[in-house]
Amino acid sequence: MRGFLFGVTPVGKLAALMGIAVTTTAARDVHLSALVLLYVVAVDAVGGVPRRAVRDAAPLTPLLVGLPTTNALVAWLRGGEPLALFAYTLVMLTLLVSLSAMVAYTTNPDDVVYSLYRVSPTFALMVGLAYNTLFYLLYRARDVVDAYRARGLVRRRTDYLRRLHLVAVSLLRLGALRAEALAFVLEVRGFNSPHRTYWREVRAGKADALFVGATMAYLAAAALAVGA
Repeated sequence: MRGFLFGVTPVGKLAALMGIAVTTTAARDVHLSALVLLYVVAVDAVGGVPRRAVRDAAPLTPLLVGLPTTNALVAWLRGGEPLALFAYTLVMLTLLVSLSAMVAYTTNPDDVVYSLYRVSPTFALMVGLAYNTLFYLLYRARDVVDAYRARGLVRRRTDYLRRLHLVAVSLLRLGALRAEALAFVLEVRGFNSPHRTYWREVRAGKADALFVGATMAYLAAAALAVGA
């Protein structure tokens, strides 16, 4: 069952994220950031972010641990407060991952640009194609490398560098085929016609107002509680 975040447009989510970013970066207080992190995690949990988000974020564990540890070490060498800096950096990184999950797992990429009023359809198309093509090539690169491994052509890490040019050529060919297919699709759908129609329009509604209002109210209450 989808959570309420699927009913909030990208504009509403971006507005809430902006309020969170301004509050946490301006205050630079670990207690306030921790309270905001709890709020964002709760929103992710009941808002529709799937459980696999935790599994997908697992590769970021070295960053989530290594960067705070490095900052704490630098603070200790400079005579600062390493524990405080470690906690603040860890909370902010986790908050960044949680905010990214709020958008990435509950938002259709094609709606991000279309939700902004008076945006050129050509610009929106280019952004959508760039977003989709990037992940398409990343997935196909993995498939190409797996094919080399299955044939026994890649056994060690040095073999990846030795055959990098072959992988690049394969990706160029796959990218050209995809571009040709997209060109046919756009031509059939009449993208160059003088009048462009849309299947649906993404507009901010009551869900956006409630979500942004609740977020701002929580931020204000958290700031007052920490300040007191």
